Amino acid sequence: MKKLFFVLIILCLLIPFYSCQQEIKLSLSVYYNVTDFQITNTGNEDYTNLKIVINDKYEYRLFSLKAGEKVIIDSIKFTDKDGNMFKPLDQLPKKVFISADTPKGKGYYYGEWKY
Repeated sequence: MKKLFFVLIILCLLIPFYSCQQEIKLSLSVYYNVTDFQITNTGNEDYTNLKIVINDKYEYRLFSLKAGEKVIIDSIKFTDKDGNMFKPLDQLPKKVFISADTPKGKGYYYGEWKY
């Protein structure tokens, strides 16, 4: 049994399988109030290269978000791949996905709004 455990530890150290790595969850709070999205880094680490995606379609990129910092992003700054803006008067955000670089690796945040 000790040999098997030792082999598994060696495999996790030598082969970068995702199953051996822990998922990094971003510490964020995300609020929406029709005109804008407010995103706060509630954690103790700075995040860089943030990609914020609304409804699996509309995207906005943010260079950095320091620990404790809050940013306010105008709703119409989110665009799809064709350059179409998110129109807050025509649609509601249903879900948000955020990825960012952290000091420990790539981190993720997922949230939904219930109406």
